[in-house]
Amino acid sequence: MKKELIYSSRHGFKLEDLKLKSELLETEVLVLPKRVGICGSDFFAKNKYTGEKLRLGHEWVGVVESSQSSDFKKGDLVTSTATWGCGKCEYCQSGQENKCLDNILLGSEAYGMLRTHAIIESKNLIKLDMKDLDAAALLEVAAIGYTVIENLKKFSLEKKSLLILGAGSVGIMSALSAKEQGIDVDIVDNEMFRVKKAQNMGLNAKHLGELLTSREKYDIIADCTGDSNGKTGGWNYLKTLVRVGAEILIVGHYESKCEFDSHLYGKFSLNIKWMRGMPKEMYLEAIEFWSPLIGKYKADIVTGVFNLEQSVEAFNFAQDRSQSIKTLIKMND
Repeated sequence: MKKELIYSSRHGFKLEDLKLKSELLETEVLVLPKRVGICGSDFFAKNKYTGEKLRLGHEWVGVVESSQSSDFKKGDLVTSTATWGCGKCEYCQSGQENKCLDNILLGSEAYGMLRTHAIIESKNLIKLDMKDLDAAALLEVAAIGYTVIENLKKFSLEKKSLLILGAGSVGIMSALSAKEQGIDVDIVDNEMFRVKKAQNMGLNAKHLGELLTSREKYDIIADCTGDSNGKTGGWNYLKTLVRVGAEILIVGHYESKCEFDSHLYGKFSLNIKWMRGMPKEMYLEAIEFWSPLIGKYKADIVTGVFNLEQSVEAFNFAQDRSQSIKTLIKMND
């Protein structure tokens, strides 16, 4: 059986037959995806989509089935970044494939990893030295969290207070990346289920109402929320939580407009930056950091596992913030 999950704005999700060429080029690898995580970016893409052939899934791990590349052999555990660069532009040549404007974006019409088989250029693959598939499937979101903290370090964290807005998987992995490096951080969410999960992992997690009541202010804030789940996101709370001269990193996706208040800029002298993915080099660095650590947090982060045939149920479950942190879809087991 060779299948892929397709989303249509008119008809919803459907499993369709997947046609693959019979022979691989010398640079290609045939991979059997094993686990795919559902991300907030999937909901952002799905909610904005108006066509018939959206292919979701960019947080993935799989096993090599066959390879024409000398870099990979059958049985290797592999993954990739969410963007595959063109390989020719100045960004790709400098190792910043995430900024390539002619890339293949996983979770788009072009390609998605919610498929039973995938033919991938060897240059896009990363070999993993892990055995736990569920833990390995968390490496992409863990790497995003690691990248968030690496970005915040550029703001100089010494003697500054740090807040992560949103205790979803990206927010939690950002806070854990800070915690594992000895960096003090608070994390806040308006869903008590997520607050308690974060607390279980040793994080200084608070409910948003508690934080707003305390009127505590922060020097650096990473907004890992967004509004793809129908919520307002953290954007409108920034003016309540910032100190003068605060640094803001926007990580989450917003479907609605983020309106700029010139008074907010002038009064607080804010520096706001948006994050766009991560380069492969950063992913490799994050994998080295997280591979020996991710297993101890897996039980709290993975809140649901579904089969490919249960994809509709999986997406419905993942969108319910009162019960889900990270939902995985398992395939080829």
